[in-house]
Amino acid sequence: MRKKALIIGAGPAGLTAAYELLAKTDIKPIILEMSNEIGGISRTVNYKGYRLDIGGHRFFSKSDLVMDWWLNILPFENRSNEELTITYQNQSREIRE
Repeated sequence: MRKKALIIGAGPAGLTAAYELLAKTDIKPIILEMSNEIGGISRTVNYKGYRLDIGGHRFFSKSDLVMDWWLNILPFENRSNEELTITYQNQSREIRE
């Protein structure tokens, strides 16, 4: 019988946990979300015909491991093909494509 993991919430943390479980284990994630929408604080909502972002859509961390994970999922768009420098948490780093 395949192991299962119950994840409460379909926000960034819950979706990340499910993704990692699927990618790196044989554990089947089951996500429970109390609303009818996924994305938590990072979703876009439709209000009277307008689309509104209610939270951040880019994620920053002091951890290079976490930053590399998010840059893999949500890469920066680099139209100039030049090296990019990002600054976060009083740190700077180069982003190469």
